[in-house]
Amino acid sequence: MARRVLLSFLLVLTVVVATVVPGLTQAKPPVVVALVAAMSGGSALSGEAIKRGLTVALDEINARGGVLGGRKVELVIRDEEGNPSKGVTAARDVIEREKAVAVFGGLHSPVGLAMLPVFHELKVPYVGTWAAATNITRNDRKPNFMFRVSANDDIVDHFLAKHVVEKLGTKKPGVILENTPWGASNQEGLTKWLGKLGAPAVGFEKFNWNDPDMSPQLLRLKNGGADAIVMVANAPEGAQVVKSRAKIGWDVPTISHWGISGGRFPELTGDLAD
Repeated sequence: MARRVLLSFLLVLTVVVATVVPGLTQAKPPVVVALVAAMSGGSALSGEAIKRGLTVALDEINARGGVLGGRKVELVIRDEEGNPSKGVTAARDVIEREKAVAVFGGLHSPVGLAMLPVFHELKVPYVGTWAAATNITRNDRKPNFMFRVSANDDIVDHFLAKHVVEKLGTKKPGVILENTPWGASNQEGLTKWLGKLGAPAVGFEKFNWNDPDMSPQLLRLKNGGADAIVMVANAPEGAQVVKSRAKIGWDVPTISHWGISGGRFPELTGDLAD
């Protein structure tokens, strides 16, 4: 991930800085880039992982002499806590006050989507490192300031659907996903790809962040004849899905989007993580 971020970073940064601040290159002040991600809360591990990848990349760049004839690259970080409104505030802050010339995003697609108008208004590129909602980058904006180094949901959903149908051999998957724009992005993708593969979902069940029990949703999928579960969740809610599945005694394959990898999923689920 650090290598991929490094390549995208160099490309975007060189073009943007050379265009926006050519008069500053003689004084060689630092070039500021920002990370706006969840550094606290249930997805804090994702923010820390992105921070480490960026730090490795920036250390490599600065060790080679920086950019634009010797300018060091400096990273500023803001915690959006997985909250879209806080992401919008943070994006404006790092651009308008810290003068960041590029902003890296975090795990949460709802935050990335909420910040999208800010980057187009201020004409500063966003580089998504994790958030997968397809319309973060496929947004019909021209010019488009939204970039990403992670796969979008359409690609992920195609892979998940193929795994369910071709690898597991199941024909009646049930889908449980979070009630957010990220969940909506995946509902659209999974509807398309499961349908094309001849195994349309028997149902789509939704949950909200911090819901303590997913048993009702899972029971509806079970009663609908689901022979596998496709889960789109972050770590806290994903753990509740797994616990609730065990609670109702439903032993079916569970295939998850990568959201659970951004938090304390193994710690929250214990032996059920297997």
